[in-house]
Amino acid sequence: MAAHAGRHGFERVLSQAEHRYQDHREVTMTQPASWLDLMEQGAPELMKVVTGTRESILPDGALSNKTKTLMTMLCDALLGHDGGVTTIANRARAAGASEEEIAETVGVAFLMGGLPALVTGSNAFKN
Repeated sequence: MAAHAGRHGFERVLSQAEHRYQDHREVTMTQPASWLDLMEQGAPELMKVVTGTRESILPDGALSNKTKTLMTMLCDALLGHDGGVTTIANRARAAGASEEEIAETVGVAFLMGGLPALVTGSNAFKN
């Protein structure tokens, strides 16, 4: 019974994600469209799961969407994703983050990741 309920929930998430996938892809993913296109073509079911997961985690909750977006920017800085930092910083601005909040987030990336994270984090100030 529990396995059936889990499968039903998974199928529901896939179904919901499928309906919103295209718009969501344009707004929230951090990588270039070519990466998304490759994943969509090569693993469409996985991308539906990824989209559904992101949609369940990133909306306002105990933490605001703005805070969660700044956290994702911090992670991209730590992981060395220059373009992701730029994209996510702009998304954070659209969610209401100030330049001071972005700068403090880059500072936390430096605290946790050292100079490499600071160099990557500087991409937050690209337009």
